[in-house]
Amino acid sequence: MLVFALFAMHEKRLKQGWLLGALFLCLCLGPKDSEIPGFQRYWGCYVAFLTTALMGYFVELKPSPRFWNLIQKIHPSKYYARCQLVGAMDHVQNRGSLFCFHPHGVLATGYGWNGIWSKAFRDAAGYDTQFAIDKVLREDNPFWKVICDLHGSVMTLNKKSLKTAMAQHLNVAFIPGGFQDATCMVYGEHSTVMKDRKGFIRYALEYGYRVHPVYTFGESETFYTCSALLRFRLWLNRFGIPAVLVFGFRWLPFVPRWQPELLTAVGEPVELPKIQNPTPADVDKWHGAYVKALQTLFDDKKESAGLAKSVQLQIL
Repeated sequence: MLVFALFAMHEKRLKQGWLLGALFLCLCLGPKDSEIPGFQRYWGCYVAFLTTALMGYFVELKPSPRFWNLIQKIHPSKYYARCQLVGAMDHVQNRGSLFCFHPHGVLATGYGWNGIWSKAFRDAAGYDTQFAIDKVLREDNPFWKVICDLHGSVMTLNKKSLKTAMAQHLNVAFIPGGFQDATCMVYGEHSTVMKDRKGFIRYALEYGYRVHPVYTFGESETFYTCSALLRFRLWLNRFGIPAVLVFGFRWLPFVPRWQPELLTAVGEPVELPKIQNPTPADVDKWHGAYVKALQTLFDDKKESAGLAKSVQLQIL
């Protein structure tokens, strides 16, 4: 499987073929008895996934307000115990802001439901806010490509796209920890990979952006994870491989558990000066200010999220 995964990174058709193979396996393993708990959830997700995956092969789609409205009716609170956006929303502006979501978790649930598909978030940040995700999802995965095309404001996360959006002073949202956040995830613990993630601070300084920390409590409870062989799995991340072993819904382990209470808190912005050519010292200074703001946000909101006062956020 590992050899196949490495080879598939360079062959788009093989990646899509792997997806269809997984869909066939899910078809065989799905619950057959309608009395089984989760039967409707499973097959509803399966039909939606299969339909969009097939569309990704044959159809080029444009942004669709009708699709957006449809997604709004599928409110995540119908699946999760709680899914809510809170925090300093009155400090959000619709230009010149960078929203950094933490942690990635396995499926970036908080970023998806309380960011990309959140009416409350987009009402505050603006409907031209750009949501950046990994190229493998945005361009190569036929299922997510369809979803992103219909959304209309989901872009590929790379240097060129970020600088293009920031040159227009558009709001941008992304997950700084990326695959490494997912790899380091431990069920029920709170951590994010940030110590060496400084590139976004350089861009924010170059364009004079405000930077909001955003943290989703409950993200680490959406899946049970295997934490063994961490160094090896982090090495695999260098090649674009998520390298996670997870278990969620019992009939389909890759579907998240619905028991978590997801609370996504938006922090007050760190106001960065505009420095055309920031030095490493400038970047280190404002990266430190951002990390401090993230930790403050976590500490301020953790008790309202149901955590003990002693729980700490690990900055990896």
